[in-house]
This record gives sequence, structure tokens and C-alpha cells, in this order.
Amino acid sequence: MRLLIVLLVSGAAVAQPPRRIEVYGNIGRAHLAEDEGSLGGATAAGAIMVAPITARFAIEADLQTASASREFLHEDRTTSRQSFLNGALVRRWGTGRIYGLMGGGAGVQWERTTSVGRVYTGNPPVETGRTEVTTHDTGATLHGKVGLVVAPVSGLVLRTDFIVSFRFVSPTFGARIGAGWRF
Repeated sequence: MRLLIVLLVSGAAVAQPPRRIEVYGNIGRAHLAEDEGSLGGATAAGAIMVAPITARFAIEADLQTASASREFLHEDRTTSRQSFLNGALVRRWGTGRIYGLMGGGAGVQWERTTSVGRVYTGNPPVETGRTEVTTHDTGATLHGKVGLVVAPVSGLVLRTDFIVSFRFVSPTFGARIGAGWRF
């Protein structure tokens, strides 16, 4: 039994994640945040490119986009599309068939928000029309991720991860799954 444990531990020490570029497409669910609080849940989609720099470390470029809408009163609502471009230094452990990852980095978030509401005038207030305001905003983010990659057959890679991005007091966070190719 001790010999088996020694063999497993020494094999894990020698095993390394792959040293080839990986590209993924992914989809998931995110909880979006803005400067005034939570926007709520949204479907997110994007792409990831992984470029190994050593046997254990890789650099990731991550592009994600999601859209959420929040209704305040019967006809007053805010709709926001947020997109993220992040770079990350990721620590990987495991083998070429299955490995875990954890990392983080800095990036940029851009967002387009449209708010629609009613206009009131007079005393007592009477609804006199509607207004629509569209704003564009860009800012720096800090983010982190933890996940798992599985390669069931040569070339094909499957990935799941959890992400968190900080730009405002309330973070944007989510979970996603993806499929890709190891070149």
C-alpha cells in the first residue's frame, strides 16, 4: 500500500498540464452589477484563449458579454449590455487529460445602458411623456477565476469555471461551461 501511495505521489509530481495553446467558446450565467447595485441575472457568452508560458503557468485572454434588464415600475426599466476583456495569469495543476486552474488579473469593462422612464410635470404631478437616456461607460476591472479542464479525446477540451469581476462595490460573478480545441 505504501508503495502505491509513493508511486501516485511521484506520478502527480511529474505530471504536467499541456503546453499547447487552447481556444474555447463558452456560455454561462452571470449576475451583473453596476454603480447603483445589482442588475440581476443574465446569460453570458464569450471566448477564451490560453497560452502556456511554463509547464504550470499560462496567460489567458478572456472576452465575455452579457445583457440584463431591470424593471422599476410598470413601464420604467434599465437595460444594460456589459462586455469584459480580461487578461489573467493562471496557475494550472494536473495532467494533459484533466487539470485545475486558478488565477486572476486586470482588464477592461465597457457597458451600454438604456433607461426608459415616465416624465411628470405640474402639481399634482401628471404624466406628460416618456424619456429615454442611453449612456456608454468604460472602466478597469480586477477579476479572478477557478475552474477545471478535461480533454476526453485528443484535441477536444471541455472547461467549466467560476468567475468574479470587480469594478463596482457589488461584484459581477458567474459560472460558465465551454468547449474548445487544443492546438
